[in-house]
Amino acid sequence: MSEARFVLMGDIVEANGKTVRENNEVIGHNIPVGTLVEVKYDDWYGDGACLKAHARLWVVKQGRDCDGSPLYWLSRWKNPESAELFRDMVGGFSEKSLTIIEVTPEIVYGTGALCWPEN
Repeated sequence: MSEARFVLMGDIVEANGKTVRENNEVIGHNIPVGTLVEVKYDDWYGDGACLKAHARLWVVKQGRDCDGSPLYWLSRWKNPESAELFRDMVGGFSEKSLTIIEVTPEIVYGTGALCWPEN
């Protein structure tokens, strides 16, 4: 009987002879820190508690997943130091889950802000 073994996703070798992690680590972050983005996400806290969010937030941190994929952390604070100070970040978002929002004078003054749909 053979012994069960597991392989981490990032350690899988792809057709080019490099691991998934090696291939992903050369992929750059295309959304700079300081960019306003729109995101939809949900969190399950357990015991019936949950959150469903549709938000416009600032990119305050770039990082990587365990397989080397680029990820982003977001905050209501534009300044990354404020986000860290207040521990006010949500994160681990892929680029494809974020929509860049152009900051125009109208956006700054709240025109076109997210709102609840009419019932």
